[in-house]
Amino acid sequence: MANTVSPFLFERRTMKDSERLEELMVKKGFTVRRLAKESGVPPTTLYSIMERDTEIRLDVALRLAKALGVDVKEISSDKILKEVKIEFI
Repeated sequence: MANTVSPFLFERRTMKDSERLEELMVKKGFTVRRLAKESGVPPTTLYSIMERDTEIRLDVALRLAKALGVDVKEISSDKILKEVKIEFI
């Protein structure tokens, strides 16, 4: 039997930051306005992430994760997590 990789895992790894963020917002019932208010991240920044598909900076990802009640790894690309060694509490 050959080793197989779950299509879900592959899709998860290839999702862009903006897609992850939008997916979590829908799942948690957040609008841009609500997420901006609860995270302290300006709505213009959120729209920029979603419309221009820019990578989410670590400081922003941490604030968004806290507001959404998820681990920062669910929001941000692996790239920013590899750049800075942080300990999650």
